[in-house]
Amino acid sequence: MVLEAPELLQATLQAKERYVRAKSELSIDKEHYLRLLEASKTQGAISPFDLSTVKSKVESDSALVNAEKANWEMQQTMMDYLKVTAPFDGVITERNVHPGALVNASAKDKPMLELKEVNHLRLQVDVPEGIAAELKEKDTVSFFVSAFPGKRNIGFVSRKSDNVNTQFRSERIEIDVWNNNGLLSPGMYADILLDAKGNAEAFSVPKSSVVSSTERKYVIVLRNGKTERVDVLTGNETAERAEVFGLLHAGDSVIVSANDEIK
Repeated sequence: MVLEAPELLQATLQAKERYVRAKSELSIDKEHYLRLLEASKTQGAISPFDLSTVKSKVESDSALVNAEKANWEMQQTMMDYLKVTAPFDGVITERNVHPGALVNASAKDKPMLELKEVNHLRLQVDVPEGIAAELKEKDTVSFFVSAFPGKRNIGFVSRKSDNVNTQFRSERIEIDVWNNNGLLSPGMYADILLDAKGNAEAFSVPKSSVVSSTERKYVIVLRNGKTERVDVLTGNETAERAEVFGLLHAGDSVIVSANDEIK
């Protein structure tokens, strides 16, 4: 896209004209100086003052040529600003100006065009801190979008924020996605599949076995014919089971449907 600025074009043409005229004057005065210099070899033909005067004029013309050239090049650079070029390959998703429209310098709140890159997309995900700690850069991540049910897409972890959101206990990660087939679009929401690696020190129990209150989390264990509340921390979860960490032992009998009324 090329914008039009008649006053800038006129200034550029005038700068070029001055540069060409300065070059012409330099060429004439330089030729005159060379003729006088040659004639001065004959003693008494040319006075030193006249020769010095012409030489000074050539030097002045040369400085003027350099100045006019710099001014012309500056005007050409200003003309280049009228060419709106894309900083990267992409698709124009919004166009707010059309041929013939007047664009004011004060119209800063609304861009002329909006460009989105579609070949290389970035997926941002807030991951629970327990899982985020296991993720490493370049790990493969699978995800799905509602526009293409059942179609698995692949991305790679590119960066982690290394900052845990204290409200939601999650960490923001970014996943690079190469959209070579062009099926995905910027702005789509995705369902992510993450490999939540298990812990060798954890026990897996039904989620209904974990009792949560404002003060603690615990499971109820049967030991020597009596119930005992064992405080636990929870880890990865599925729809039906949860990892728990606490003073549990292999072979402990855990009440499946536990609640705080069990004595």
